[in-house]
Amino acid sequence: MDGRHLVRAAAAAGVLWLGASLSGAQAADVRPVAVGGHAAAQPAAITPQRARSLYLLHCAGCHQVDGSGTPAYGVPSMIDTLGVFQRTKAGRAFLVQVPGARNANVTDAELAALTNWALRTFSPKTLPADFRPYTTAEVTRWRANPPLDIAGARTQVLVGLQMTATRGRDGN
Repeated sequence: MDGRHLVRAAAAAGVLWLGASLSGAQAADVRPVAVGGHAAAQPAAITPQRARSLYLLHCAGCHQVDGSGTPAYGVPSMIDTLGVFQRTKAGRAFLVQVPGARNANVTDAELAALTNWALRTFSPKTLPADFRPYTTAEVTRWRANPPLDIAGARTQVLVGLQMTATRGRDGN
């Protein structure tokens, strides 16, 4: 890691701490938690403030506080794009199977709540009319069965989304 990346990482850590502080996050909001298994809390029981704190701690370092990502470094923007993934089951699964989400030190319920928060915050215009929030059970299932080839899975998801969009335009 060169000096430029170290400075950026340090700045991101400072932004995360500041963001958590300014959001009113309590110590309980920023503690590490065990991953795996069914969490006692359901996503709906996790407040939007807690979901935002989780995003700041586990996602904003790469995806930026505003969700804009760093496309030049391969980190996609979440702005007006995440909702599109909700149009297929494979796309829906993919969002919680990408390594950053799947390996985040959060419970399945917290990942569901965080993902629901990010979808509504960064991508409300692209959410389908029949959007269903993620549940703990589906996050548990999809996290436990990640694709072996994440790049190949992403390509398949994008092809499926393109086919869905084409069918929608053609009225089929």
